[in-house]
Amino acid sequence: MKNVLVKWFIKSVWPVIKQLLVKYGAEILEFVFQKVTAFMKEWMTGVFNRKQEQAEENMKNAQSASDEQEKKKYQDEAESYKRQAEAYAEMCREWESKFEEFKRSMEKEVKEKTENLKPDDLFNVKAKKSNDNLIQLKESSSILLLENKKEI
Repeated sequence: MKNVLVKWFIKSVWPVIKQLLVKYGAEILEFVFQKVTAFMKEWMTGVFNRKQEQAEENMKNAQSASDEQEKKKYQDEAESYKRQAEAYAEMCREWESKFEEFKRSMEKEVKEKTENLKPDDLFNVKAKKSNDNLIQLKESSSILLLENKKEI
């Protein structure tokens, strides 16, 4: 009877569990990547805005300065802050591109590894004692198998 139950589980229930794991894994990744992306954009935008504000402040100081040397100093500082702001904007664009590439790579890897899961990767399917559960979750298993078994 137990053998029939295990076979039924592997044939009927396991494919549904795998579909659920693939979907759940994709949703978790999307959630995490959205949160990280929003955090990084907010941080980088804040840095960009502060540099822009510093540039504008120095330009105002340059316009109101009466001494040519002081005016030049403020103008140079304003240009420096503008360049820094532009560098942050460029870095943000590069980061977004690389992060999107990384995201696609992770989604593909998680999907592939989840689709390749076998029941015995996650479950002990034979009870040790007659009163044990027939199917038990392995305690020391990495569900997504993020490291290849052959590399371990």
